[in-house]
Amino acid sequence: MVRPTHVFFDLGDTLVDLRSLAPAMANAIRLRIPDLEETAENLGWAWVASTAEETAKAQGADYQPGLKIAARSLQQAVMKAGVLISESASLDFVREAWREYLVKAELYEDASLDVLQSLRGMMKTMAIVTDSDTSMVEPLLRRLRIKELFDTIVVSDSVGAYKPSPKIFLAAIARAGGKPELSVFVSDSIVDLQGAFSVGMEVVWINRRGIVPKTDVQGMRTIRGLRDLPPLLRAWGR
Repeated sequence: MVRPTHVFFDLGDTLVDLRSLAPAMANAIRLRIPDLEETAENLGWAWVASTAEETAKAQGADYQPGLKIAARSLQQAVMKAGVLISESASLDFVREAWREYLVKAELYEDASLDVLQSLRGMMKTMAIVTDSDTSMVEPLLRRLRIKELFDTIVVSDSVGAYKPSPKIFLAAIARAGGKPELSVFVSDSIVDLQGAFSVGMEVVWINRRGIVPKTDVQGMRTIRGLRDLPPLLRAWGR
């Protein structure tokens, strides 16, 4: 088996720790809707979960921009708590929460700059494939000082598809000038890995919590953190 020359990374919860995003939304709710102060924390997490679920459904003819999905998910979460807000107000909440999150955003400890630079020296191409839009991804990459490490950054809103749709993976491979059989996708999401595998990519699952997967992907390799990826790639095909 030939060692891959192109490595593609999921961004959120693979390279970047998103755990402070829900608390940022909770703070936005507390500030703007004092009546929901006691339930703000739960609403923040409900919003994150609902956004992820709705994003997974928004494929093909049902595709919608990520910001719109996030705003509608917040609207619905707040409405269940007995408060009505407009779509524009909900969008303001999302942007406010994202601004607060950016101040605290961090790479996972095992996805340090040193590890990413080591990988950069090993691979012909490094790329990111993420469910988001440029207005959110660009400031995040600048904040983390990692943009220059990647040759290609493919966001869902530039393709009109979310992972695990084959469309976004094929677009990423084409933009990176790669071939599926020489490409590997690295993610914490087995569902997203299934999408990459469907177009012929190799796949690597980051299992930081050591959980037992309910399903897997044929040929899937598993690592406990990104520090394990360089030795895995060096040994690939031996």
